[in-house]
Amino acid sequence: MDKDILQKLKEEQLKILDYTVKICEENSLEYFLIGGTLLGAVRHRGYIPWDDDLDLAMPRKDYEKFIKIFLNQDNGKYILDTNNHSKYYWLPFLKVRNKNTIYQENLQKNYKGNLGIWVDIFPLDNGNKEISKLQSFQFRFVKNSRYLISMKCDVGVPKKSKGKTLIFKLLTILPKKFWVWLQNTIMKLNHNDNSKYFINLGSQYGMFKQTHLKDKYYPSKKLEFEGRTLSVPNDYDYVLTQIYGKNYMELPPVEKRITHNPMYIKFEDGKELKFDEKI
Repeated sequence: MDKDILQKLKEEQLKILDYTVKICEENSLEYFLIGGTLLGAVRHRGYIPWDDDLDLAMPRKDYEKFIKIFLNQDNGKYILDTNNHSKYYWLPFLKVRNKNTIYQENLQKNYKGNLGIWVDIFPLDNGNKEISKLQSFQFRFVKNSRYLISMKCDVGVPKKSKGKTLIFKLLTILPKKFWVWLQNTIMKLNHNDNSKYFINLGSQYGMFKQTHLKDKYYPSKKLEFEGRTLSVPNDYDYVLTQIYGKNYMELPPVEKRITHNPMYIKFEDGKELKFDEKI
């Protein structure tokens, strides 16, 4: 993606981020920068230069409060996508979108839902030790149900999941509402708020990388991100080392500096861009 286009995309995302953080701060909701966004804050004081998305996480109780607050107020151009409240949305985490924009990826050619530019927010659920049988089951189920629900929503299945397509097609006889309910129920199976771990079941990373000690998150710290001061886990070195390894401050080789593959972008000012299909 051209650098000027990438910068314009980031500017749109930062407006959504500002609105999201405003809601959190006005309602005393805990949030954290996570994943590549946290790495960007630590290593670059902003975006990783080639990155093109923003990731936040919230403890489950704050996450659900955020949804209720958002859905019960006028948010202007901003909308909320959750697989519970949006007919066509399929992912096990929410997106805050600008409905006056479009960012269409290659697997979304037939998608009927809103494709506005977004910020991701992941729920942090209660976890146990990394080797917990319950936790292993939760990660496997969420991963598989994610692909199943995506088929119900006319979102293409990634190539690495093609072998499961036949089984998923048989299971799609059941309504999306059932699978979303079951997925959310399984994500929240651990009701012990005094558990020592957070798990991020919606993440692309596996169980071991996304099972973190809660006391490494609290009290949250503030770091600079694109001229803003935002919340991060207290021991962000622990979190980043678990996900990316101890050399996370080193830049990866050029061939691993990957962005998404959009097929179409429309910005709020009306500018439109079409890209070659890459599936």
